[in-house]
Amino acid sequence: AVPGVALVFGWRWAVAGAVGLAVVLLLASLAGGRDAGRRAGSARAPAARAPDRGLPRSGLVVLTVGGFLGSAAATPTGVFLVDSAVAAGMGAGAAGLLFAACSVLGLVVRIGFGWWADRHPGRSAYLFIANLLALGTLGYALLATGAVPAFLAGGVLAYGAGWAWTGLFHFAVIRDNRGAAASVTGFVQTGLSLGAATGPLLFGLVA
Repeated sequence: AVPGVALVFGWRWAVAGAVGLAVVLLLASLAGGRDAGRRAGSARAPAARAPDRGLPRSGLVVLTVGGFLGSAAATPTGVFLVDSAVAAGMGAGAAGLLFAACSVLGLVVRIGFGWWADRHPGRSAYLFIANLLALGTLGYALLATGAVPAFLAGGVLAYGAGWAWTGLFHFAVIRDNRGAAASVTGFVQTGLSLGAATGPLLFGLVA
């Protein structure tokens, strides 16, 4: 919105475009509302077959600590990506476009990972999340090189893998603890929220 619209046409047009997009999505959701019940019923069927494992408290502690570390590493990406891209030699407009493209990528892959999880209830979502975090780590290493081509690839991996696991993380925890969904969500969300709050702060102090 900033490099593609606001800097060219003015910030009011960026806001107007966001309003227009929201209206289009609202109308699309109203038009598709009649079929939503049937689609939701078919989507819930595979998840209902997955066992409610009831993770032990020690397992929730491990997941909470892992969520804290992953969130603390991922959240600074959105805060410092543009500044780091400029420092690597990219123009400010190009850095903004990279940020926008990575944001769209993050949105698309999160939806895609949810689609995958719905259709493979027997697969371990935690193993999949671990693989995403490993790819994200590779992305951060590429970002740290400071070379523009590697920086571009690192941004894609950091957003497309290293910061696209949180929704799947919640889904997996709730699916395995449907009998206590509220308490386990509060448990792991504590780690995610603390990581999201402290990660950019600590990274900013280092920077």
